[in-house]
Amino acid sequence: MAPRRTRKQLTMEKCVVCSNMTSEFNYKVTSCNTCKMVFRRAIRSKNPIAPCTCSTSKKGCRICKFYACVRAGMDIKSLIILPKLLEQLSSLNENRLQIFFNFQMTQDLGIEEIMNRGFVKKRENNVVFTAHDWVSMEVYSTIQFMKGLNVVNLLTTQDLMYFTKNAYFKSALFFISVRSYTEKWECMTFPGHLDVFPEEMSKSAYNPVLLNRIRCLLISKFIEFNVTQDELLLLIAIIFCDPCPEDLSSDAVNVISQFRSIYTSALFNVCCQKGNKTGAIRYMNLICISNILTKTMVDLNQAVELFRYWQPDLPLRKLVSDSF
Repeated sequence: MAPRRTRKQLTMEKCVVCSNMTSEFNYKVTSCNTCKMVFRRAIRSKNPIAPCTCSTSKKGCRICKFYACVRAGMDIKSLIILPKLLEQLSSLNENRLQIFFNFQMTQDLGIEEIMNRGFVKKRENNVVFTAHDWVSMEVYSTIQFMKGLNVVNLLTTQDLMYFTKNAYFKSALFFISVRSYTEKWECMTFPGHLDVFPEEMSKSAYNPVLLNRIRCLLISKFIEFNVTQDELLLLIAIIFCDPCPEDLSSDAVNVISQFRSIYTSALFNVCCQKGNKTGAIRYMNLICISNILTKTMVDLNQAVELFRYWQPDLPLRKLVSDSF
């Protein structure tokens, strides 16, 4: 057996982040212990990373140091434990359902107001929800789910708003389908089998094929592939981690892309657990569900435009109108 080299005998190289000399190799790059700790603490923190303070601090701020680590090639996946990933998603979903069923909005708020504060209260027993009320709570509870994901804590305030605006309504639509599918319905409904379209909507003015496609297309794919709860949760995380919004910074795109890769790898592993020979095919079928969601969003956008044209005096809730 070759003798172990002492620390002095190890090859010293420049840390790819800060250029200090080091013999360490962390998260797939040559990096010093200080930069390693900055990166690890940011990834594992349960709190949002603090805003940039470089203008007031000579030492440099935490978020800039973290993004320097990301730009240098540090690998987020090295710090993620896949079984715990599913546990986290399941816990966030349970919390989301608790909010959805047991609370009500106190005001008609838009996405920016919800992100900054948000007002809900315990649902009163005598309150009867309309489709407008349910969709508001669906969106609000979806945003709370999104806020619990690790990736959210690593974005600047500006990037987080762009990111959330791009993802929140399609994610809420996916969750409506998931809940309806779990309850054995073949179309999207709200609790009490209430139609997802507003009660005031004059159905005769709209193409019934369009409305039924919006209600049923996603769920039909869930049924066709017999999608499991773990697969659904990983799919929503993949859908949420979309690095494509034009206004995102390059650092945000890098971080979001890494998390998307983490969730897709986890989904592939789950699919392969059902059978090595069919796992890859199942994985591709499930990934294609995101295309079905995109098509449903296009159809829904058409329905909303028709709604505004035929019934302009019937206002939409801000959380809905902000997305279309």
